[in-house]
Amino acid sequence: MPQVARKLNGPTVRVIRELTGIRASTFAKRIEIDPGYLTKIEQGARQPSVEVMRRIADGLGVGFEIITYPSTSLSWPNSAGEGAPATAVATKADPGLPHHSAR
Repeated sequence: MPQVARKLNGPTVRVIRELTGIRASTFAKRIEIDPGYLTKIEQGARQPSVEVMRRIADGLGVGFEIITYPSTSLSWPNSAGEGAPATAVATKADPGLPHHSAR
C-alpha cells in the first residue's frame, strides 16, 4: 500500500500540549525547535518536516496519526460531475449539523 503524505494539525498539537500542562517554551526546547517556530506550527502557519512531526508526536506521547492528517484533499463529484469538498458534502448530509450558505 503506498504511503500518503501527511500534514500536521497545528491546533491539535497546541490543545494536546496545553492539556498536558507543558509550556510552549519548555516543549520547544524538549523537541529541539525554536519557540517561535512552534508557535507558527501550532497556528497552522508552518508545516514542519516529517522528522519534526515525529519529534512533536513523541514529545506529546501520542501517535503520529493523532496530530496529522492525509495531505490529499478528498472530494466527491456532485450531480454536475464537479468535485465538492468531502467535508461540505458530509456536513450537508448530516441533519444534526447547522448549514450555512456560501456568500
